[in-house]
Amino acid sequence: MNIYLDVFLLILGFIIVFQSANKFILYAESLGNFFGLSNLLIGVVIVGLATSMPEILVSIISALQGNPFLGFGNAIGSNIANISLVIAVVMLISNNYSKLKIEKNNFLVLIIISVFFFLLIFDGNFDRYDLIISLTLLLLSFFVLIKSNKKESNNKNESNFFKVFSYFLISYIFLIISSKIIVHFGVNIAEKLNLSDLTVGAVIFAFGTSLPELSASIVSIMNKKYNIAIGNILGSNLLNLLLGVGLIGFVTNINIPQFVLNFDYSIMLTLTLSMVLFTKNKAFSPGVYKLTGILFLLLYVYYIISVIMR
Repeated sequence: MNIYLDVFLLILGFIIVFQSANKFILYAESLGNFFGLSNLLIGVVIVGLATSMPEILVSIISALQGNPFLGFGNAIGSNIANISLVIAVVMLISNNYSKLKIEKNNFLVLIIISVFFFLLIFDGNFDRYDLIISLTLLLLSFFVLIKSNKKESNNKNESNFFKVFSYFLISYIFLIISSKIIVHFGVNIAEKLNLSDLTVGAVIFAFGTSLPELSASIVSIMNKKYNIAIGNILGSNLLNLLLGVGLIGFVTNINIPQFVLNFDYSIMLTLTLSMVLFTKNKAFSPGVYKLTGILFLLLYVYYIISVIMR
């Protein structure tokens, strides 16, 4: 296929993904209102779960195919991309930074889980006993978040619910398919430019796995749904760790190299703490947010280069 056609179809994929994300966020908010969820919980529970499903499925499939470390690396890499790439873009495009300030208790859950999960894998092994602990932590995390952010339901019309759910599902399917289209034609272009397989995997696939989160967060910010954007990252990162990695432990044990704990997981923890600093109730100037967004992007580039050079 001609490279110009690949470029055209790649651009078309981006157009479809953002149109799909726009509808996806619209109907996700409607679903959340039916169940009485705040915008933060809509981002955590509905958007976060939906956008994390590709990573979770990759983790399970890789484990079933005898390569559990691929799924583990995908989960950690996705969490790094979610913060360093998605939050960076959110900071750069937002014009109302006061709306990005989330109660720190919500992110305290993510910090505690990230540290506790590190203790689980510190011995370099993740098995079914760790799975039980992970799923228990996931249920507790969602219980705490839902209890502290619950609001009254606005709409209990059953026929309206099924209509909204149908549109939500359709927009989600288009979001995932269009993300796959972007990855597919991105790979085609990279191969025609004679880029290495390692570069393709580390850059294009790493970007592709975070594309649903990225597009959903950008659309949320554009529609001034700031808490949905932040909640999306919070929920996605919790689910990637506790459910994505946890389900691998159900299939087989994971042997985790020490360098992943020392480098990859350390970067993820550092980014998590940094994200909390800039989304809690503390005033920073717009220039500081813009600069932080640029620094997060640079850190993501550094991480990708380090993975390629590993």
